[in-house]
Amino acid sequence: MKNVKRIIAAMIVMAIVAASFSACKEPDYMPKPKPTQEAAGTTPDASSGEPTPIPIENPYRGDGSQYVYCMEDERDREREEDIVFFADHLLDELHGHPKFANINCLISTYNTIKYPDTERVNVYDEELRNEFIRRINMLILSIPEKSDVDILLGLNEAAAILNDSNTVANFVSGSPEVFLFKAMPIFTDSGYECYITSAAKEYEQCLMCRLDAINGVNIHEVIERMGGIFGHSSETELVHDQLGSRYSLVSMFMYRDCLSYLGIIEEGNTATFTFTDGNGETFDIEAEAMPFDGAMEHEIVRYSSGTEAEKSDIGTELILSNADKDLWYELLSDGKVLYMHIDYSYYTQQVDNFLNEMKAAATVVADAKKIIIDCRTVNGANIDAMPSLVRILNEIDAEKYVLIDEGSNSGAAILAAFVKRFVDGAEIVGSPSSGAASFFRTTGFELPNLGTRCWVTMSSGFDCWPGYEYEVLMPDTTVYQSVEDYLNGVDSLLKYLLD
Repeated sequence: MKNVKRIIAAMIVMAIVAASFSACKEPDYMPKPKPTQEAAGTTPDASSGEPTPIPIENPYRGDGSQYVYCMEDERDREREEDIVFFADHLLDELHGHPKFANINCLISTYNTIKYPDTERVNVYDEELRNEFIRRINMLILSIPEKSDVDILLGLNEAAAILNDSNTVANFVSGSPEVFLFKAMPIFTDSGYECYITSAAKEYEQCLMCRLDAINGVNIHEVIERMGGIFGHSSETELVHDQLGSRYSLVSMFMYRDCLSYLGIIEEGNTATFTFTDGNGETFDIEAEAMPFDGAMEHEIVRYSSGTEAEKSDIGTELILSNADKDLWYELLSDGKVLYMHIDYSYYTQQVDNFLNEMKAAATVVADAKKIIIDCRTVNGANIDAMPSLVRILNEIDAEKYVLIDEGSNSGAAILAAFVKRFVDGAEIVGSPSSGAASFFRTTGFELPNLGTRCWVTMSSGFDCWPGYEYEVLMPDTTVYQSVEDYLNGVDSLLKYLLD
C-alpha cells in the first residue's frame, strides 16, 4: 500500500512539474534559444552543486536567455508577455534602441546639401540599460495591482530614461476620459506659463486665463511629473509634448489616466483646476472628465480676440488658416512678403512643383522683398526635397527668415537648419525649438495581447548640422509670443517681421 501511495505521489509531482513547464513555455512569437540552467530559472550553487532558485524580485534578466513566466492568472500572464515583448524589442542586439543595445549607429552627416557623409557612432550606456531592466522587473511584479492603462504608462516610464520622445507605447485606446481644456505655453527668458486657449463651453470663463494648479499641484510640477513618464530631450520638448500642438483638442496632461497615475487624482473623475485671470484674480473650476468620444461631439469654444488684427497679415489666424494642407503659401503686405509652410510630404516631385509655383508667385506677382518659412507647426520633413528648397530660395532675391518656437521639432528643426546653413543670408527668428537638427529613424511594433502600437528608435539617423553646440535649435533673433499680443489677436513673430 505504501508503494502505491509513493507511486501516486510521484505521478502527481510529475504532472505538476509538466504542467508548470507547459505554462511557462515561450509563446510562439518569440525566439526559442536552447534551454540552459539560467533559462530554466535556476543557477548552479557553487557549494552544493544543486540549482538555486532565481530571486523572484528579478524575473527578467534582459540577457537574451529564455524568460520563465511567473504570473498564473490568464490576464496577468498576458500582460507579463506584453511587458517582456516590449523590453525584448528595446534590448534586441540587432534592432534595439542604440542606448540599450551595443550597436554601432550609422549616421548620415550633411556637410553639403546633396551628398551626406556617413559615420558610425556608439551611444551604448550599460548603466541606463540596467536601470531599464530594473524598472521592467518592478513593473512585472506589480501587474496584478495595475490596470491595463497603468501598465502601458509603466512601459513609457521605464523607457523615459532614454530621454527619447520617439520611443513610446501608445497608452490611449478606446475612449479614455479627458478634461476638456487645451493649454498653450507662453515662454519668456525666465521660463513659461500655461494659458487656456480652448475649453468646453461650460468652462469658457477660463479662456486665456493662466492655469496655475490641478488639485493643488502646481502646473509646473504636473508637467515635470509627466516628464518622468514620457521621454524628452529638452524642456521645450517636454512642454510642447504635454501641452500639444495648436491643432490638439486637449493637452496630454488632461488625460484622467495620466493624472491618476501621477497621484494627482486619487479617485473619481473630477479635479479642481486653479486659474488666474487678467486682473490677477484667482478662481477654481471643478471639472469632470468625460469619454473622449463624447468630447469630440461636445461644444468646444476657442479663444478669439474678435479684433481685425486676428485675421490680418500679422494675425494669429494665419498659421491655422490651411491646417488641412501640407504645402501652402500666402502673399502678405500687398505682395511684398511671401509666407510659406512646408509640412511632411512623401513625394519629392510634389514639393518641387509647389516650390516652382511659389517661386513664380514671389517673382511675377510683386517681386517679394521678404520670404518667411514658418516652421512652428511642421510635423515632418522630406530630406530628399531639401536641395530643391535651398536651390529655389537662393534663386529669389529677397530676405529670408525662418520662424521657430517650442512647436518646432523633428522635421521642423531639420528644415530650419537646412535653410539656415545653405540659404544665403537666412535668419532664424523666434524662440528655442523643441528638437535638434538631428534625428534617428524609428520602427513600430505591436504588443501581442493588448495590440498597442509602440515605437523604438533605430540605429540609423541623420545629423543635419554636424558639430552644432546646442541641444535644440536656437534663433538668431529671439522673439517670444507675448500674452498681450495673443489677447489682441496678434502673432508676435509676424508683427516683428512685418511691422
